[in-house]
Parts: sequence; structure tokens; C-alpha cells
Amino acid sequence: MMDGITGTQANIVGKVTMMYKQYNKLINEMKDDIKDMLNLTCTICNKAYVTTFELVKYCSDCIDRLEREIENGEV
Repeated sequence: MMDGITGTQANIVGKVTMMYKQYNKLINEMKDDIKDMLNLTCTICNKAYVTTFELVKYCSDCIDRLEREIENGEV
């Protein structure tokens, strides 16, 4: 009877350890992605935004507004 309980406990511990390792791997990958991101300020509205692309100078809200203005011929 003890062998069954001990085996079950070892199985649970093994699963938890595997989940912990996968969690740590995911967290480390996310940390690397965050390090690559640029925290910038929109040159139109001065709102902070985050991007990984250096050439973007406007936040997504301003980009959407500018696209609508161009489509409507307002610019």
C-alpha cells in the first residue's frame, strides 16, 4: 500500500517540477522579449507606447487616426 502512495507522490512531484521548469523557461523568454522592446513617446500626442520597431514614431491611436484622415482626403 505504501508503494502505491509513494509512487503517486513521486509522480506528482515530477509533474510539478516539469511544470516549474516550463514556467521558468517561458518567463525567461518573456524577459528577453521585454528587453528588446522600446518604450517611446508619440510625437503627436505625447502618449507613451511600446514597440520593437525603431522607425515607428507615433502611437497606434495616432497611426489609426492618420490613416483615416488620409483615406478621407483630409491630409
